[in-house]
Amino acid sequence: MTARRTTPANTVTAVTTDTLSFVTPFTAEELLSSIIDDGILDEDGVHKLMSKKKLDYVQKNHSLSIWKGADGRWRTYLPDAEKPNGRKLVSRGSHDELISMLFDFYTEAEKQRKRLQITLEELFDEWQQHKSIYVTDSTIKRDKTTWKSLYEGDAITKKPICSLTKADIEEWILKKVRSNL
Repeated sequence: MTARRTTPANTVTAVTTDTLSFVTPFTAEELLSSIIDDGILDEDGVHKLMSKKKLDYVQKNHSLSIWKGADGRWRTYLPDAEKPNGRKLVSRGSHDELISMLFDFYTEAEKQRKRLQITLEELFDEWQQHKSIYVTDSTIKRDKTTWKSLYEGDAITKKPICSLTKADIEEWILKKVRSNL
């Protein structure tokens, strides 16, 4: 969906909501501030929007039923490999509290899945960001140059670390040693 907006200078600016890319003469912060100041969106509206997004996310990721018990508490099951039947019963005092707990559970599980799929290439970038706090820019630059000259583009750097085998690493090291002799 694309909307057109005429700015005070009578220039037309396109706002594309499909890709969430905004081509505007002002920053996202200025736009959000303007939306709130003009009363288009208030704090209550933001909470409702967030609740709706959480509910949509939970409905997409949680296939088990959710029900209200006779005691008024909301219940569902969550996967739990340690339980004999592979799931555990959870409950909360309100539907919103249960949805929030499920949202947190599934977003954390997604983070863990992504973390297990991290590659050497991604880990190097994270490490560089972390290391930049403690070392000089020249050290970071030298490390990047070393990475580019020795490792960048190698198939092993694009493979998830948790799937690397001893044979993968030995083969990669031997190829590196032979190519640098």
